Amino acid sequence: LVLPWGSSDSELPHSTTTYHLSSYLRCNEATLRPIGAQLTMKPRSLEEECGVARRVSCAPGNDPFSVPRAIDSRRQAQFELLFAAFLPFFLFILIITAFTYGQLLWWPLPWLIALLSVDLLLTGNWPTKPQDELGARDWIPLFLALSVAGAAVFIGLWSGQVLQPWIAVEKFPERADVEPTDKGAAYLDAGILHFAEGSQVDVDSSVGFEVWPIVYCAAPIFDAQGSTSDSTDVTVTPTKVAFWAIGHNCCDSRGGFHCGDSTDLSVRSAIHAMHQQGDQRFELAIKKAAADNELVVGDHPIMVFWEKDPAGVAEKALMYSAIIVGSASLVALILSAIMMTVLKR
Repeated sequence: LVLPWGSSDSELPHSTTTYHLSSYLRCNEATLRPIGAQLTMKPRSLEEECGVARRVSCAPGNDPFSVPRAIDSRRQAQFELLFAAFLPFFLFILIITAFTYGQLLWWPLPWLIALLSVDLLLTGNWPTKPQDELGARDWIPLFLALSVAGAAVFIGLWSGQVLQPWIAVEKFPERADVEPTDKGAAYLDAGILHFAEGSQVDVDSSVGFEVWPIVYCAAPIFDAQGSTSDSTDVTVTPTKVAFWAIGHNCCDSRGGFHCGDSTDLSVRSAIHAMHQQGDQRFELAIKKAAADNELVVGDHPIMVFWEKDPAGVAEKALMYSAIIVGSASLVALILSAIMMTVLKR
């Protein structure tokens, strides 16, 4: 490249090479003049010209080649900071929402999302420094990210359980004229059960099975003749009990059952406790109540929440689950902001 030393900047071609070389000429023209002949005799690449210019002791701050690198490094550091601080927050919302509402689509979906989220958190927050340079602070982002994921799973399971009455009411059929003597297997898919006239909860035959700090309560449901049999043989002394009212922390160890609206003798409706079906703690309470009262548990016992207004209970369940998700997400956002502040230091 041949440059006329007496030319002004406006006369120079507007190319990248000309711009950078002209900058260095203005930086120290007297020092660069002896090497001008070298530049005119043999064409050089931009990298070579930069090397020649760097060796001529320009004033600090006049090196235009170092500025973009500094800007890129700063932007990359800011991106990594935001990634480490707020990625757990977005994954927290994803996980807790999946466990609360994703079960409506496909029950393994929440666990699949949780596993993928944990994998992403491990990949994004694993320390990149050499092993001998790692300190306790370098593991903080990974520890906090995994803690957030674990908390999201725990809170999501809780919120999903709170939502169960709404799912039973809104997504499953309603059954009327249910007799306590009916076979329990006929109502496995029922959401709301309206029992026949005269059906009641035997609150005095209830039992509380305590697994601290929760007491799991169960009481048999009988008809007007005092029968709870799921067979057609209706006698004063019940044999097999197909339907059980249940609840948490609403009974004594023996009797005193007051879960839901069980003490209101006019109530005959109930919500199928689908999420509690198969819960060993409630099953133990049912078996204990049956043994204490000389009853026999039916082949397919149906657990229910005895409620006067199942639709109202369902709406409250939906509201409470939304409050849990919203409050937990707000706390996670605040913690993410605090985490970003700590990492900046």
